[in-house]
Order: sequence, then C-alpha cells, then structure tokens
Amino acid sequence: MISHYYWNTNGMAVAIVAVVSPSGLDWAVYIGATPSDTHYVGLDGQLYSVETSEKRYTSEEETVEWAARYGAKLSEEMARFLFAYVKELKALPYRP
Repeated sequence: MISHYYWNTNGMAVAIVAVVSPSGLDWAVYIGATPSDTHYVGLDGQLYSVETSEKRYTSEEETVEWAARYGAKLSEEMARFLFAYVKELKALPYRP
C-alpha cells in the first residue's frame, strides 16, 4: 500500500487504497468496506442493533488491508484523480 483514504460512518468502515504490485511495475486502487459497529441507521432512518454472539469491530488498519486484498478495483481515471498527489504513482502504468 502506498496511500489510502478512510471513513467510518453509520456502522461501516470504508477504505480506498492505492496499491503498488509486489513487482513494483504497476498499481491499482481498490475500495472496500467492513462493519465497524454493531449499530447502524437503516434506509428508513431507524436505528438498528446487530446482535451477534461475538461483537466484532474492525480497525482502520484492518479495513485498509481488507480493501487492498478483496475490494473492488476503481477505474484508472478515478484512481489517478484520487491519488494525483502521490508522485511515485505518476510514472507507473495502471494495472489492467
């Protein structure tokens, strides 16, 4: 990982992560989300509680790692827009 954005809202942790391939020859950006709380607001505006036998909260680091491994790949146009400030990525091609 070279850089990321992170938000935690409404019971979900969301990360957008720029990842350089292990070979260092290309890069890509992924977006993913993990549950960050046991409460959330539904589309109807009501507060709901998720009852589980084991309460599980994901940290920023866990969410960023999850997004890098399993997230949805963003388009090159969006990736270059979001991470235009990262100089190391400018010279690398975007992963096909």
